[in-house]
Amino acid sequence: MNENIDQTLHYIHNILSGFYLSSYSPKYYPSILDFYTHFLLLDYKKCLMLSLPRMEQFRFFLTTIIAIYYMTFSMNIIHYTDTERFLLGDLTIIIIGESDNLIHNSALFAWSALTIGWLLVYDLFHTKRSNAYRTTIIYINERDDDPNFAKKYKKLTKSSILLFNFIHQILPDSNRNFKQFSNRFFCITQIFHFIINLFIHFIRLDDFIHTRPLWQILIRAISIQMMCIVLNFLFSFYYSTLTYSAYILWLGLKTIKNIRKQIDTLLRKYQSNEMATEKILKQSNIFIQLRLLKLFHVYTRIIISTEQIESYASRMMLWAIFFTYITSQFTIHLINELKNDNIIIWISLYYILFLEHVVMFLLSYMISTYNYRLNSIQYDIRRTVIALNQKSSNRFKIKMMIIYYYLVNLKTFGIKIGPITVLNKIIFVKIIIYYARVTMLWQKLFGH
Repeated sequence: MNENIDQTLHYIHNILSGFYLSSYSPKYYPSILDFYTHFLLLDYKKCLMLSLPRMEQFRFFLTTIIAIYYMTFSMNIIHYTDTERFLLGDLTIIIIGESDNLIHNSALFAWSALTIGWLLVYDLFHTKRSNAYRTTIIYINERDDDPNFAKKYKKLTKSSILLFNFIHQILPDSNRNFKQFSNRFFCITQIFHFIINLFIHFIRLDDFIHTRPLWQILIRAISIQMMCIVLNFLFSFYYSTLTYSAYILWLGLKTIKNIRKQIDTLLRKYQSNEMATEKILKQSNIFIQLRLLKLFHVYTRIIISTEQIESYASRMMLWAIFFTYITSQFTIHLINELKNDNIIIWISLYYILFLEHVVMFLLSYMISTYNYRLNSIQYDIRRTVIALNQKSSNRFKIKMMIIYYYLVNLKTFGIKIGPITVLNKIIFVKIIIYYARVTMLWQKLFGH
């Protein structure tokens, strides 16, 4: 039953990909997720844009053209007549109506959103800033298909392989489930975009049929479709990075939780061994010490990977927060001022507002929770040092001292920008408070 549903969804997605001028094809990509993964693993040397397929290059170019139109219109650089705006598929005509002030504000919103969206998507492809991020994506996609995938990548370190093997051991089916979920998610969102796309074409079409010649209506339909292609392009690649980022965070949280649970179990076992005979106690303690060292080595690799991913993730978070601050204020303002009673317009605006706040709240909260869990290892290290200090070997004591020195005294964990750590729980609360203050101030300034 599930296979039939997946096949139907993939068939529909394949048709809609052509409708939105996407270069996706089942002939070249085994799955939809593989298509988006390809862009995150581009091996470009000089120009990223030239490394993209031609259809994606065209969609980037189309985004630029439409953004330039809204910029020139909102700033009155070029005076467009109503007919020219109609032929160019200006969405403010069908959404706003005849309110000049609101039309120019909406055009300014469209220009800023398209520009930031263009920069965000283009920057998403620059994953070369973080080899750890690229390596994790490779693991997610290839581990189930080829258990010996690490041999193909000579730059993979032993510690990375140790971490990936550990994750696969505790979460053997997670990658497969993620791929299945992602493929379905991309199909469903594509269908949803298509439904919204159709309704946009039909909004106020009855009025235009009686007031505009047929050739203008046909050109307008093509122009609106170009705009829908751009929006689908931006949202789809935004979804792909968001799903990968959320899944990598989830893997990190699950791995940290499992390691801490195993450390707690080993320490409890060590304490219960005090009543055993000396021979059994010695053998058991050696096993516990070796196991603890392995767990701490895996944890060290998680911290190193986090610090390497930060160069990519922190930049994306800055773009996402900036994008949310700008676009959400315009969206709220538009919802408050809009007099149009068309249900599709309201659904579209609230859908955009929902996506904007998902970036701000959900992803920020997940990262802050991840940083908090990552920092909690210091308590386990201290417990281990105290519990095993008297009866452990000198070699184990030296190794624990080194681990404690480097992981507790000097390291600051988290997604950082330069020397500044961001998105722990305190920073997350401050962001929410600041966002609320900005929203209230915006409403006071533009509410009338």
